[in-house]
Amino acid sequence: MVLRPDHVATEGRLRREAAAGRTRRRSWGTSSRPLSDGGLQEQYFDAHRDRTACGLRLRPPDPRSRRRTPACSRRRHIAAVPDHHPGVGPAVHVRGDRWGVAVASIRVQFLCDGHVPRGDADAAAGLRADGLARFACEGPSDHRASGGEPGRQHLDVLVPHDTSFLRSQAVDSSLRSCGRRGHRRRDVGDPAAAVCSGVSLHAAVVGRLPHSQKDVAMLACLAAALVFIAPQSAPAGVDSLRVMAWNVLHGSNDVDDGPEKTLAVIRDAAPDVVLMQESYDIDGDRPKLGKWLSEQLGWNYHQGESPHLCVLTPLEMDATFLHHQWHGLGALLTDGHGRSLLAWSIWLDYRSFITYELRDNPGMTDELLLAAESERSARLPQVRALLEHIDGAGHLAADVPVIVGGDWNTPSHLDWTTDTARVFKRRRALDLPVSIAMHDAGFTDTFRAVHPDPVQQPGITWSPMFRTSGETEQGFDRIDRIYLKNPEPSAESWSLHPVSGTVLPTPWEDDGIEVRDRMFPSDHGAVVMDMEWRRQGVLPVEASVDQVELRVLAFNILTGGNGAGPDGDSPLAGMPRHAAIASAIEQVDPHVVLVQEEGGELRIIERLQASDPAWRRRGGGSRGQAVYAKYPIEPIDVDTSRIMHPAGPVVVHNVHWPPYPYGPYEMQAKFLAGEPVDTDEILAMVDKGDVYARTYRSVQPSLASGLPVIVGGDFNEPSHLDWTARYERQGDDRWVDNPTGSPINHQIEWKGTSMLADPGPHREELGFDPGVTLPSMIDAFRAVRPNEVADPGHTWTPRYAVGATGRRNWGADGFDEPLAAQPTTILDRIDMIHVSSNLVPRNVVVLGDAGDPSSDVEFDPWPSDHRAVFATLLWTP
Repeated sequence: MVLRPDHVATEGRLRREAAAGRTRRRSWGTSSRPLSDGGLQEQYFDAHRDRTACGLRLRPPDPRSRRRTPACSRRRHIAAVPDHHPGVGPAVHVRGDRWGVAVASIRVQFLCDGHVPRGDADAAAGLRADGLARFACEGPSDHRASGGEPGRQHLDVLVPHDTSFLRSQAVDSSLRSCGRRGHRRRDVGDPAAAVCSGVSLHAAVVGRLPHSQKDVAMLACLAAALVFIAPQSAPAGVDSLRVMAWNVLHGSNDVDDGPEKTLAVIRDAAPDVVLMQESYDIDGDRPKLGKWLSEQLGWNYHQGESPHLCVLTPLEMDATFLHHQWHGLGALLTDGHGRSLLAWSIWLDYRSFITYELRDNPGMTDELLLAAESERSARLPQVRALLEHIDGAGHLAADVPVIVGGDWNTPSHLDWTTDTARVFKRRRALDLPVSIAMHDAGFTDTFRAVHPDPVQQPGITWSPMFRTSGETEQGFDRIDRIYLKNPEPSAESWSLHPVSGTVLPTPWEDDGIEVRDRMFPSDHGAVVMDMEWRRQGVLPVEASVDQVELRVLAFNILTGGNGAGPDGDSPLAGMPRHAAIASAIEQVDPHVVLVQEEGGELRIIERLQASDPAWRRRGGGSRGQAVYAKYPIEPIDVDTSRIMHPAGPVVVHNVHWPPYPYGPYEMQAKFLAGEPVDTDEILAMVDKGDVYARTYRSVQPSLASGLPVIVGGDFNEPSHLDWTARYERQGDDRWVDNPTGSPINHQIEWKGTSMLADPGPHREELGFDPGVTLPSMIDAFRAVRPNEVADPGHTWTPRYAVGATGRRNWGADGFDEPLAAQPTTILDRIDMIHVSSNLVPRNVVVLGDAGDPSSDVEFDPWPSDHRAVFATLLWTP
């Protein structure tokens, strides 16, 4: 079993992210304990890379196994770590906030030539003697890696969950996967040496070594791989967005190799959105800077009719907007989760810079000074016109966040305060009108949201390059800013929340360096803001100390762990699967397990109780269900129980709806018969009658009374949240090896999940009077993983061998004609966990077979024909 750390993109998620342009950033802490010598414990981690744009050999996709075959090769890597050190050992689940193996190894590939010292055999031997042979990058290699490239070296970076044995500050390399939709190659100094990774990781320098030569060799190896240092740690999780606003100075032409230096800054900062100004033509035969950068990065860009404004991003660009070719253009962007935002790049009049006005005329009255914004320049009229245009376009009332950033050429009223006037030479406590206009329109200054003290965190962007203005001292100020306006809160809306921010470069270069020789190629600092996506009802990653964590597993174990098993090629075929099922449960460490198809088989719960006597069991479900819990269980009805948690009762309903009729199979039969599919007819055919209503009625009293409620298990029916209009337009065919040419990717409002999500329209069928409260429930998986196209989360069904006993063919492998294999399987998400609104889904993962893109936590072999769903929920009693 390989448990993917939540900090590192899982194997399945990597492929989805490569297809959807998603990126992840995670972090670990460090402390000062040295690495001990001693025995070695091997831990494994599979690292996958998209090879489509990384200079590596492509493996042609197999259309018949598209959901199994990654876009890149898989390797298994070994990290050598001391087996006796605290925190290193066989435990795979670390209780608390984090998932993670105790230590995982991620292999970062790079070309050692020109980056790693050669011929230091003594240092290499010393590293090997200390159990650190992986860091011994010795002299030139002529072997060939599996990708076929000569001279490719490998570096195994220890990525610990418990970093107590590490020293030195962790380095955020923020490596992005290469390839499709915004994934790009990242060069290590020399263009011939490429680092390409499908994961974001924090590597750390391994603790103290006894010989300085070893430190040098090891650090050199690490430095070769860990070149890209993000300006500041990004917020944890896939729910982050990094935005950069940067005036790049005359197309970066004022500095030698300016475009290349600008490219390096952007790569190092790893933003998701760049709001650029002065994106002019590059000197020579190259295009405008924004277009050239987009080509180098493989990103989308919009510059349109503007001579210098540009939006540059790896995200999808769904629409573009122009307010004024000099003063504002924007784009509607969508990330890999289907979350959208409006991003505007702006520039205002540079004349009569108010800081210069005060510098040159220190006795000027406030009234005359403020006239610089509206009379001696057009900044105030320009920002008003911009806001009027954005409002007229419906953006201020949009149901997505709006970001407006760029070069405002004027300070903020949040920086010109009484305290800053005492500290800085050229400040007054003034209500500067441009920033106030943004505030009055509902925008938040993101930098000041996270750095509210303008004395301690001035955030100066003008000017790191020019410390004087002619013969006069510079007027330093924060004139480049990023503003944010969120939509009105609703159950469906996403909002962005600033969590950290910085200004590049840090530190400033020596003022004695000639402009042509500067490494940072602009006279403006670049503002880099990290924001966190949040949805109403879903909390950020950090949990309140008053909250209780509930871990719930929904698991159809297939015939009680008996019988032939799900896969004829599995080592478990024809063998009892009780030990494998119990092991899977133990390794994710839930508080509650909703088991389907247990059927009174006690060998699984007995194994659990042998390891932890706290486990209880309640069986006797209507279709063989059982509830396992680490707290006392009280019955409510045949399928509904009350878990007596120390913080208060939690109500659980164990779902196992009848498997037939199953809508996708009925659609399949019609297509194979050459008949059209009418979705209303399909819904009528597969209606399970009172099954839906009985489920909701069993928990309605608990929902109405405010108790936490969990409804989970094997629904044997799809979710309406997966069969959507978007999936119909963009999603894959759910039918494996479909021979008909008619894909099954329809938009269908499946009744069961629709009733749980919105019981009101079903009041009469449910049998409730008009005055009775009918609270809705939340699909935990879709609450935290909302993109059904990029992240389908299939639980039905793990791949199995052709000819498996009692099963239809998984696909058409081995058949000369796909039609002869029919009907093959349907891929769908039919195992779910739904929760009441007072339970906040924090993390939801799928447990399943190794190698499948839907399996977040992998087991080899996997003991069931269903994948399991594991949810971490937060509850404030």
